[in-house]
Amino acid sequence: MPETDIRNALRSAPHDATSPGGRNVAGEGSESRLSGAYRSAILMSCPDAIIGESPDGIITFWNPAAEKLYGYSAEETIGQPISLLAPAGQEGEMTDLLQQVLQGQTIEAYETVRRARDGRLLDVSLTIFPVRNASGAIIGASATTRDITQRRRDAAALAASERRFRAAFDDAPNGMALVGPQGDFLQVNRAGCELVGYSEQELLQMSIRDIIHPDELEAEAHAMAQVVRQGGQGYTSELRLLHRDGSVRWVRLQSTVVRGENGDSAYTIAQVQDLTEAVASREKLAAARTQMQEILERVGGAFIEIDLEWRITQVNATALDLLGLPRHALLGQVLQNVVDPALLEPMLEAVTTAMTEGQRTSVAEFAYVPQNAWLTLRAYPIAGGVSLFIRDITSLRDLEQELRLAELRFQALVEQLPAAVYMVANDGDETMLYLSPFFEELTGFSIERDNPCRNAQAWLELIHPDDRERVVHKGEAFDRKANRLALEYRLRRADGSYVWVSDTYSAMLDESGQVIAWQGIIIDVTESKEARDAIARLAAIVEASDDAIFSRTVDGVFTYWNPAAERLYGYTAEEAIGQSLTTLLLDKNEPLLADPGDFGDKGQARRFESRHVRKDGSVVDVAVTVFPMYDGHGQITGISGIVRDITGRLAAERELRAALEAAEAGVRAKGLF
Repeated sequence: MPETDIRNALRSAPHDATSPGGRNVAGEGSESRLSGAYRSAILMSCPDAIIGESPDGIITFWNPAAEKLYGYSAEETIGQPISLLAPAGQEGEMTDLLQQVLQGQTIEAYETVRRARDGRLLDVSLTIFPVRNASGAIIGASATTRDITQRRRDAAALAASERRFRAAFDDAPNGMALVGPQGDFLQVNRAGCELVGYSEQELLQMSIRDIIHPDELEAEAHAMAQVVRQGGQGYTSELRLLHRDGSVRWVRLQSTVVRGENGDSAYTIAQVQDLTEAVASREKLAAARTQMQEILERVGGAFIEIDLEWRITQVNATALDLLGLPRHALLGQVLQNVVDPALLEPMLEAVTTAMTEGQRTSVAEFAYVPQNAWLTLRAYPIAGGVSLFIRDITSLRDLEQELRLAELRFQALVEQLPAAVYMVANDGDETMLYLSPFFEELTGFSIERDNPCRNAQAWLELIHPDDRERVVHKGEAFDRKANRLALEYRLRRADGSYVWVSDTYSAMLDESGQVIAWQGIIIDVTESKEARDAIARLAAIVEASDDAIFSRTVDGVFTYWNPAAERLYGYTAEEAIGQSLTTLLLDKNEPLLADPGDFGDKGQARRFESRHVRKDGSVVDVAVTVFPMYDGHGQITGISGIVRDITGRLAAERELRAALEAAEAGVRAKGLF
């Protein structure tokens, strides 16, 4: 019921109109503009609680809606103070509100709390206005009360829901965004910002078209238009996004259209999953499979791979010729259903042994009558199945030699390397699967008797104590992307001494990308380590030398310049390196000494004195020693030189010579006298 009607009803009530309790409701002497029955119907049937108050805060009117809201009947409340409805401690609030109304104010939609008969606290909205008599004097107040408890609960639930949505939106591991019908960003979460490198404020000023790769725009626009046109809810696609730094991110985009009441697209929820690494891995895996297939096509024989259910998972071209069926007719089929019985019979036992016992097995030779061929077969257990190699040995019946060459090819290659090759299982103990014989030569341990590297812990105990923590730390930081880790550490030998080794290993992966083993190679680098240390010591000596030391090309271009050279000539290393030797020569015609003949038959060092020009233009007398540098073929690749300042020595010699000449002149003069 409109509150204006309620006010009019109260203002027009006759002076003798009384409430159900018999008290006066309206002002005394007012003229009735509504019939008593109509006025009573308005007030009594109003769905909102209506309460009348006298100026001293006594309840004078109480309609059925008030009874329903508060639980008090009219007989129980009329004549009682309005503070009956006040929660503990809020009586003063009710007094303040009544005083404001008695001063002529109307209080609109005032939200507060009131207490029901059963003690429940109700959230209510009050509209309180003064009630006047015919002369305009305020004779009381009327309050319309609306229960907003449910509304507040709904608002609190909505706020909590919004907070949960915002938390889920912001903290989602994948990028999320709300996109308007024109493609503009309405809201973006942190993961989405990190994915493309823009801040939230920057993206809110941009369109989704600004970050989609140009080659993808047309397809995405078409897909979205089709969803909107056909009334669909969304679609999923893989596409490229442009990062702020110019790089490309592959993503899976799931777009969900949210429609308004009229069915039009209001906005789109975009969820983005970063697939950059997955796509790169997928491309690498595809390339690896392609490369593997190319290798299999070139191997000398038929290759068939089956899973644990005997279904064919991979074949090469030679196997297609042997089985007489195209590739699509073989892949996914059970081996027994597609292989000729004459060929299947020798396969069964070998495959069963390899599959159940995990052992490599072979069939020495057997005749395959349909093709008038003699074949050999080898079965290798692999992760998830068995690999079969079938070789045609019709033209070569020397079974022992052929089998030996085939089985020992890889082993011979590994065992002839001057390095220890190993393979470690990807289990909890990192159990050693293979260790080549060179390890015995490298360390003096017997692989069979000592079993020195049976697992990771045993291996770690052979590493020098000062190197263990570094080795473990680098191992824990293994980069799966690079799939390679190089370590350098000291390895204990059987006699207690240590040898410096370079240990490089990588992960062996199955088709799903899971690590199945670790393979590595260990090389003795003691000599190179000592050489590097010697070079480092020599470099330190050269850097600390008081003599200027340089190196240059045969054309005279400086390639090294030590600190003493900087002090002698005034040029820094950055200024000198790349410059020509002629920059320092006072005599520009002085020979560069670059031909082998300049150093004699044995390449001896040349020593001479010269005059050089410093950076500031001053001239310095120097003693120079130069010697050639050779490559592995005996050709001169550069010149090294040592320069010493002899200005003081020459000055002293000149002074001594002058003194001698003066003395001789004095002797001659004395003789003449």
